[in-house]
Amino acid sequence: MSQEISGNNKRIARNTLTLYIRTFVTMIVGLYTGRVMLETFGVDNYSGGDSGYEFAYYRHYVCGY
Repeated sequence: MSQEISGNNKRIARNTLTLYIRTFVTMIVGLYTGRVMLETFGVDNYSGGDSGYEFAYYRHYVCGY
C-alpha cells in the first residue's frame, strides 16, 4: 500500500510539472503571437502596459482568475 501511495505521489508531481510547463509554453506562444499580429496589422507603438494587459488576459484564460 505504501508503494502505491508513493507511485501516486510521483504521478501527481509529474503531472503538475507537466501542466506548469504547458502553461508557460502556451503563455510564451500567445505573447509572441500577439506581438507578431500587432506588427502585421501595422501597430507601431504599443506600450509595456499593453503587454501587461495581454499577460493578465492569458493568466485569466489559463488560470481562471
